[in-house]
Amino acid sequence: MYNVEKEVVIILLGCYNFDAKRKISIANQNIYIKGALHPDRIMPEHDLVYIIEGSWEIYQNETAYTLQADDVIFLHSGQHHYGLRPCDPNTKTMFIHVNNDIEDCFMPLDAYKKNSSQFIIHTIIHCQNNYTVKRLFQEIISVFWSGLSARESKVSALFQLLLCELHECINDGNFSELDMLEKVIQIIHLNPQLFFTSKELADKLYISERTLRNKFVKLYNQTLYQYQVHTKLQKACLLLQDYPKMKLREIAANLGFYDEFHFSKAFKKKYGLSPTEFKELRV
Repeated sequence: MYNVEKEVVIILLGCYNFDAKRKISIANQNIYIKGALHPDRIMPEHDLVYIIEGSWEIYQNETAYTLQADDVIFLHSGQHHYGLRPCDPNTKTMFIHVNNDIEDCFMPLDAYKKNSSQFIIHTIIHCQNNYTVKRLFQEIISVFWSGLSARESKVSALFQLLLCELHECINDGNFSELDMLEKVIQIIHLNPQLFFTSKELADKLYISERTLRNKFVKLYNQTLYQYQVHTKLQKACLLLQDYPKMKLREIAANLGFYDEFHFSKAFKKKYGLSPTEFKELRV
């Protein structure tokens, strides 16, 4: 029987100094008519993205976050942000780039308990029931482009209010659930050679299998198994592209498939061509 106590999962979250004066370098609204990948980058600033319409999958380090309308993702400075698939066509977003304060940090959750002067803001925040967050994004963008003499001071003050509202969204009940699901995602991505059952993951987190299944489907609109297959096949594309001499059986083993035949079948079902055909197209 699996010993749960031996599994060490480190959850990294952003913690922010609410007293710091912030400087916004850019605030704007975008629409992606044909869809677009999130830029692959490591920024010296924080990047906040609000989804007005559509859906977008954005990675922070090895964790993928699927955003729907009225979701916010808080991408911490100094971390790797990127996308592996485009957002939906006609996706509309608002975004803010803001300076990193010396007291901001991106650390394991347990470390924050030692410092009460900072506040946790989860990477993804659901704001469907908080209209103030959307209004503050809009106001910040409007004031940023206004050319007013007091523009910087007003934008900084509005951003402080935005931090408070995002923190309140978490305290209203989203944090514990999202923290649990982030642990699930991290376990999956830290063990790419394995396929987990919902029971195995539920046992690691000391929750019921039914609770985990229901909450995961609610947030990601797919089952745990579908999510694992989807992300593993995305990683397979990268392996086929970056390591063209790697055998299919090795790729299958690296990604937890039973053998190369099961891997090839799943790959062709998703992409419409075999792994070998996919590799030949990129030669």
